[in-house]
Amino acid sequence: MRDTRPSDRARRRPRPDRERRRERPDPPHQRVDGLSPMGRRDQLPEGCARGLALPSPYALARRLRHGGTTGGLMPEIDAGIALAALRVVAGLVLVGHGAQKVMGAFGGPGFVNWIGAAQRMSFRPPRLWAYASAWGELLGGLALAVGFLTPLAAAVLAVDMLVAIWKVHWAKGFFVTKGGYEYPLVLFCVFAVVGLSGVAAYSVDELLGLAMHTPVLFVAVFVVGLIAAVVGGMTRREERQGEAGRLTPH
Repeated sequence: MRDTRPSDRARRRPRPDRERRRERPDPPHQRVDGLSPMGRRDQLPEGCARGLALPSPYALARRLRHGGTTGGLMPEIDAGIALAALRVVAGLVLVGHGAQKVMGAFGGPGFVNWIGAAQRMSFRPPRLWAYASAWGELLGGLALAVGFLTPLAAAVLAVDMLVAIWKVHWAKGFFVTKGGYEYPLVLFCVFAVVGLSGVAAYSVDELLGLAMHTPVLFVAVFVVGLIAAVVGGMTRREERQGEAGRLTPH
């Protein structure tokens, strides 16, 4: 009986169409940063599992940190857009607080009552510091929201938040539910990040070409403002005794 099985040479004969199909590159939509999703291990991006071309979160973070891209695996957001959104929201929050103090809007105390509050907080002269804090929040918040003189506005508002923590909220503890300093501390961190970032994207400063987004400018204005606030908020012992004498009934 004749053996009809193919010989070893016939079974091992290469097929040209299979070789061409093996060498054909994958379509672009099946690639990640130009690498085949089913390529060899030495062709896979850093952080990939065997046989897959999906980078791990750690590898994606390293790639972005060194100026790379995510390879289309996730939407990319410009850092300028993120900081601009943070700047606008925080600035408008302070605009509302300033309007409460200056105009009595949104159920606020109004300017006359705010002068009395500054006096009770031992600021001398109280009218000057009431003007500075109220208009600083209103105009500084507006400037921060539109990105005009951004480092200066961020520094003024950061000082304002530290003074609020020092004079109003510190003695009440941390949590905002008991009147603590949790909320102004968060706002202070936001203003510090915006002022130190040096990013002028989507702002009036960028539109006017004002090259002033440097951390040095923010730090300088912040230090000067903080020193002035500490000096103005410290009442001398003689003044406190005189006020106590005037308040004592005769």
